[in-house]
Amino acid sequence: MKKGVPYTRIPAAGKSGSGKSVSPEDIRALLLKNIKVKDVEKLEKQWKTFIAEISIDGPEARLKRGLRAVYQWEFEDALPDLDAAIEAGIQDPRAYWGRGRANFWSGKPDKAIEDFRKAVEMDPLNPSFRYSLSESLHMDGMMSRGGNDKDAAEATLQAALAVELDPENDRYREWYDEIR
Repeated sequence: MKKGVPYTRIPAAGKSGSGKSVSPEDIRALLLKNIKVKDVEKLEKQWKTFIAEISIDGPEARLKRGLRAVYQWEFEDALPDLDAAIEAGIQDPRAYWGRGRANFWSGKPDKAIEDFRKAVEMDPLNPSFRYSLSESLHMDGMMSRGGNDKDAAEATLQAALAVELDPENDRYREWYDEIR
């Protein structure tokens, strides 16, 4: 602790049972004094610019940003981040689910089905993944192939499994009742 810095004693773990706490204002004043900056406004502006320029390229960050875009229905924005997260080796089934949603709503149902299958494979007890797979199989089968019996049967099975996994979810139950 630097001499001359005001502090208060607070209860803390350890031999003495107390510690020292310095207010944020006092920490700021000490920092500015030691770095000898006169123009604080300029320093704050430089700091904010520095932080804004840090790229967020880690797989986990790309996954989170991609999922956020999916939840906000910004599917075209989501795809590059989710692709990058998956290519970097992310093993989170939500990456495939999110990319599946983005692909489905971007008019790429075959890619969506492939991603939903991967999400279900990675987390077979997730009813949301099964519901999404069911929905995409059903919609794709009805739209692009005029109703495929195999896709319809699998869509019904996935919907039934989603209901079994989450029987309290009205949306899953209504969907299952609609397509069976």
